[in-house]
Amino acid sequence: ISSSRFIGGHDDPINVHGTHLQIIGTPAPDQLHLQFMHPQSYGFDAFFPDDEIEFVRSSSLAAYAGNVVKAVKAVNPREILLTLSEPAPEGIMPGDVVENITWTPEVEITNNYFARVPTRGVLVTTRRRVVIENNHFERMTMSGVLVADDAESWYESGRVKDIAIRGNRFIECGSSSNPVIYIAPENTEVHADKPVHANIRVEGNYFLTADAAVLGAKSTRQLSFTHNEVSLIGESSAIPDIIRLRACSEVTIADNSFSGGGADHKHIRIQDMKRDTLAVSPEQSLPVIG
Repeated sequence: ISSSRFIGGHDDPINVHGTHLQIIGTPAPDQLHLQFMHPQSYGFDAFFPDDEIEFVRSSSLAAYAGNVVKAVKAVNPREILLTLSEPAPEGIMPGDVVENITWTPEVEITNNYFARVPTRGVLVTTRRRVVIENNHFERMTMSGVLVADDAESWYESGRVKDIAIRGNRFIECGSSSNPVIYIAPENTEVHADKPVHANIRVEGNYFLTADAAVLGAKSTRQLSFTHNEVSLIGESSAIPDIIRLRACSEVTIADNSFSGGGADHKHIRIQDMKRDTLAVSPEQSLPVIG
């Protein structure tokens, strides 16, 4: 998606994701009875023979087994019967879901203009390569970029493994509860050693912000925030934390510049993670709290 303008829309202009279907039965050792869970997403062909699937815990969003689809039968618009090439794994728990990992796209979003949208600019949850580059985001009411993944509300899959967010301009996006760039999987079982997402690089962007943290991330491994320029509006900026991290690991924050705002607002807040999993270059002068 390139060289386009998205202005004044009533929802996210771009939302790339798959669909988690819940396992509601195992009629045979090699069969799964699946159900579309969200009332706005059902009735389409979610699987084809030879597609690869993963079994995912709804609470942790961790994949614990894989298989290949042999046959597909639509039971009704909301339910599907899959026959697999191998027996389903033991230990399937109530609430477990399946993701089709064959139909996951690579994404390039470049040189676009986003303005005056009441939600987010870009949502993206796909395991293949994602590049969000040289875009202009102006006054997204919520986050400029959101990386989600859930199996208990919208059922929008899946985990990400390779995202570059670089060379973009974020002008007054977000809010006190919505960081400008927000990595927010909806896992309820949260441990730093059980990440959902991995390999996300935020580099060379410009942020102008009054009351939103520039980065919020949860359950992410291999996260870097480097070579960015951050300008805080006003000397009494309302930003409680410039960066918020929860249950993340292998995080690097380096070679960024920060200007404006009061000194009390230039810090990193961490939760459910060890300080030694975060590398902050000394010249950043960003205290770590938590």
